Amino acid sequence: MVDIVEMGCFATILGLNVAGFFTDQIPLQVNMTLQALCIIILGSKRSVNELIKEFKKIHVDKKASKEGEGIETMTKEDVM
Repeated sequence: MVDIVEMGCFATILGLNVAGFFTDQIPLQVNMTLQALCIIILGSKRSVNELIKEFKKIHVDKKASKEGEGIETMTKEDVM
């Protein structure tokens, strides 16, 4: 599901590319900076969503993967 932040980032990237194709009025530094920021925002948002989903699966729902799969958890005895 795409929310308003993702739609805004995709629209900004598309708008900059279309505007850059038809005109040279947008400075290159502005174009590159805005596109890079949009890509960083999109990647960060998706990474946080994955982190929250995995955290919930392991620590809230207590549905750890089979032995040898998924995320490795440590106990207090492992640390000592």
